Amino acid sequence: MNSLARRLFSFKRIAYLQNYNEYLKTKSNVERAIPVVDGMTFRGIKDKDIPRVAQLITDAYSDDLSIVVGRNNLRYVREFWIKTLNYDNTVKNNFLITEINNEVKGLLKLQDFAGQEKGLPISETLKIFPLSCVGKFVLTGLQLEITSIRSEMFEPYIDYVTVDPKARGQKIAYNVMQYCEYIAEKRGAKRVSLIVNSDNTKAINLYLKLGYIITYEIKCPKYLNAGHQINFKMEKYL
Repeated sequence: MNSLARRLFSFKRIAYLQNYNEYLKTKSNVERAIPVVDGMTFRGIKDKDIPRVAQLITDAYSDDLSIVVGRNNLRYVREFWIKTLNYDNTVKNNFLITEINNEVKGLLKLQDFAGQEKGLPISETLKIFPLSCVGKFVLTGLQLEITSIRSEMFEPYIDYVTVDPKARGQKIAYNVMQYCEYIAEKRGAKRVSLIVNSDNTKAINLYLKLGYIITYEIKCPKYLNAGHQINFKMEKYL
């Protein structure tokens, strides 16, 4: 980990996954089946989905993003995501969505660290945001890039899970997580991990139900150094 990350992050080991060879002794030999849920379709993103996906991401992180760009400028974040998803097919291919009644109701971003994803160039980002907030947005992106602990994780990693607030209570997150694990295993993954805020008890309980365990407590900066927060790294074998 680079020296900047060491100063900004602190780690506390909470638990270890069991020995992988021991885990294999208990793992079923039956091949993992693609999840099938009545009324839900799991698939990758199509071009027609991009505006909807961009809106779901923006809405899900509107509180944090408002610190960076201001609540009145969130429409530019949506435009940023539309351009990002249109710019790089690798980014787009790592999104998995849940569709109900022909409408995207949930999504999951799986980062597999094949090193092929390309972010939107800064020159293009500058064209999207007004001068009043573009600097903060770019600096925040650079801060997350430089200090990201995820760059140290050479494993399939779930970036985030988002569900339309109007569609909550239908086990969308639970089922798209299972679909993600199916895809990750098909790509050759032996384990998968994620990071969740320690205050997000609903998400933590969901991940525990799916078999994840908390392996690290991580103290890390919020956007633009607006204080610190505690996150958990959670992992499971596939």
